[in-house]
Amino acid sequence: MKIYKAIPLIAVILTASSGLTSCGNYKDKITVTMCSTSDDFNHEFFYTDDYFRKPSTQFNISLATMSLGVAIAAFPAKISRGNYINQSANLKAFWEKAGFTDPYVNNYYEKKPTSYSIGYGVAKKQIDDYTLLSVGIRGGNYEAEWASNFEIGLENEKSKNHVGFQSAADKVFAGIKSYIERHNVTGKIKIWLNGFSRGGATANLTAGLIDSYIALNKSPFANCTIGKDDLFAYCFEAPQGAYYDSELNGTDNPKSSVYSNIFSILNYNDPVPKVVMNMVDSSFTRYGVDYFLPDRVLTPDYISSAEVMNYHYLRMPESNHIGDYKIDDFVYYPYYNGNEYFSLGIETVYNHPSIGHYLKDWISALGIYGAKNRNFYYQTIQSGLFNFLEAFSSKAISPSMNRQNILTLLRNIFSSDLSNILFQDLIYNPRYFAKDLEPIIKTVFSDDKFTPLYQGLDGIFNAIYAVNEFDKTLIPPFLSISNVLAFASCHYPELCLAWLMSLDPNYGTPARANLNDGKYMCANFKNAEKVTILNSNGEELLYFNLNDNNGINSDVFDVTQNNYYPRSLCADFSIINGLKVYLPYGEKYTFVVEKVDPNYSIIKTVYDPLKNREVEYETTYDTAGEINLMSQ
Repeated sequence: MKIYKAIPLIAVILTASSGLTSCGNYKDKITVTMCSTSDDFNHEFFYTDDYFRKPSTQFNISLATMSLGVAIAAFPAKISRGNYINQSANLKAFWEKAGFTDPYVNNYYEKKPTSYSIGYGVAKKQIDDYTLLSVGIRGGNYEAEWASNFEIGLENEKSKNHVGFQSAADKVFAGIKSYIERHNVTGKIKIWLNGFSRGGATANLTAGLIDSYIALNKSPFANCTIGKDDLFAYCFEAPQGAYYDSELNGTDNPKSSVYSNIFSILNYNDPVPKVVMNMVDSSFTRYGVDYFLPDRVLTPDYISSAEVMNYHYLRMPESNHIGDYKIDDFVYYPYYNGNEYFSLGIETVYNHPSIGHYLKDWISALGIYGAKNRNFYYQTIQSGLFNFLEAFSSKAISPSMNRQNILTLLRNIFSSDLSNILFQDLIYNPRYFAKDLEPIIKTVFSDDKFTPLYQGLDGIFNAIYAVNEFDKTLIPPFLSISNVLAFASCHYPELCLAWLMSLDPNYGTPARANLNDGKYMCANFKNAEKVTILNSNGEELLYFNLNDNNGINSDVFDVTQNNYYPRSLCADFSIINGLKVYLPYGEKYTFVVEKVDPNYSIIKTVYDPLKNREVEYETTYDTAGEINLMSQ
């Protein structure tokens, strides 16, 4: 499915209103130079000191958009590619335009990153009677730092958090303290923390550390006063680095009210925020409040809202690199290798997939059945994976290997017979999967010196085997190049930016959708022949007829030459599980059910993102006709 590239009415509305700003005047517009792939590009944002005159616990969509601009500006600038000297050029340029002075960046902004480094910068600005500190954390193109993303580590006396992310956060926290002392900052201060991806996780844990000091009435910085309302933390597409136990309270619970000034903005379809995966003995989350971008599993007005987003997305100078909006092109059933379709042994009439829904199941299985528990991961997976990724990211993800180069490599791999071979391995002999994957590794590195490192990946391959043994439908979607490209696009910072622009009144008439908390409802109809679902306005969202070859009505998806084009809902049907429909939470629905047998039931569950599972809250038996339900 391709969301419409341009809709005249949307274009007229957005263009006509693009000069309006919620900041109050046109002079607040500021051009930020960013570089998320190989080229710098300029983008207009809206900055005003007024953002920081309100309590930080009040989420501000305009400040969120501006914060993402700072986070992307913190990526290495094009001018630094190959020499590392001027990586922070774009970040420093933003600070200068916004009136910040005394910029400082740490030494890992000026030399080759290592597995344990973190790039960050600090600048200050006097506003009213306080000093505002802007902290930008590098979250892209950081080479070997990528390896520490997988260093979960063991719990220790100091922290149960993800070791790699916590180590980076400790360095940033120490850097802020050092900056304050070096520049003799005293009195009232406010801090503005931003980061994307790994930088987002680091910002999240740094903010959590500062908040814990504030909650315990301890001053985190000498000769300075800072309150909870003075810490502004906006984290984007951040992995989970905070240890979570629902029985913990206060500062020990990352989701307590102590941390309500920390905001993470996430794409439900992005695999990165779904890790670290929860294991048998350890759960992870993020400090503070999670907000999810619009998605058809979560958002009633997804289609119209996606059209507004796509207007901004395709107008970006980076559009030649990012390409079309791909998220809704994901295909789950059946698996097609270019010549024939394979049966996965599950009788499925139709499946209307969602990347986010699929990845939730995949990563949950990897955590429970593959990684098993924190100690098992540490002993059997972490070392080999860390060493390999350290070498991989130092060589393959180098300044010469930008996003386009990697995608070209993937296309070459998946256009060969290799994807077919790997699929056959997964279905018939999983133990050959690792051996047949070796040509990919050698293709990436073009030499043999990484073979010993590759051999250290047995632990992660065994984890993948375990996932495949648990559910043979979870691995094959990764063997499709179109799916791989869709997965990758979910983490594009430009996509996150386009969604925020679509919701930010600074950029025109906002979309009707809102950010949400990640909850959704699943209605599972078992042994029902016909099901109609209406929204609160009486509009038909879905019509299902078990005895109709069309299965689910075309308003949900079109079927053309065995390809599935998603529309507005996520739904699937199998003989074993019946019809499952995934609906945005908090809305009122009417279910009309016809022709049921004695074993008929509706099982209604709500997905709780914190518990990472669907919680059953109502079951109806032996009832046909009209059923009204508020999904909360």
